[in-house]
Amino acid sequence: MSGLLRFLRSYDLAQRQISRYSFRFKVVVIRAIYLKAKMASGALKMTTKLTLLPVAKNPHHTLGALYSKTLRVLQKMPENAAYRKYTEQIVQDRYNAVQKEQNVAKLEEKINCGQIEEVIIQAENELNLARKMLTWKPWEPLCQETPKDQWKWPIGK
Repeated sequence: MSGLLRFLRSYDLAQRQISRYSFRFKVVVIRAIYLKAKMASGALKMTTKLTLLPVAKNPHHTLGALYSKTLRVLQKMPENAAYRKYTEQIVQDRYNAVQKEQNVAKLEEKINCGQIEEVIIQAENELNLARKMLTWKPWEPLCQETPKDQWKWPIGK
């Protein structure tokens, strides 16, 4: 915090000494002071540094909602379905982590799958896939017998 006070004092001196700078310069400096104060408090993440991926405003709420929806979809699948067993385990672990860890940086470390915004995209994709799997029903038996040489390679021999 003392660094911020020194910065504010130096800005005040500079503003008094150099009054000929434009309004735009003053706005830029004031914005820099504001952002530095926010970053010092650790409350604001400015960017993901990934193109077209904005910073999540409320990642805990978003992830909690996505994971609970995914778990509800998975409950509709048979218990012996492989997709349900393994996906339910992963989603439940992540859901518990979201509920327990309030610090976003620590949550990113705990999940270990990139930035929290990337984890949100993964959760959305998993929810979409779970809904599709529910319509596809891959756990049901096949309609017809599989050909005996289905996995034979190269084809035609």
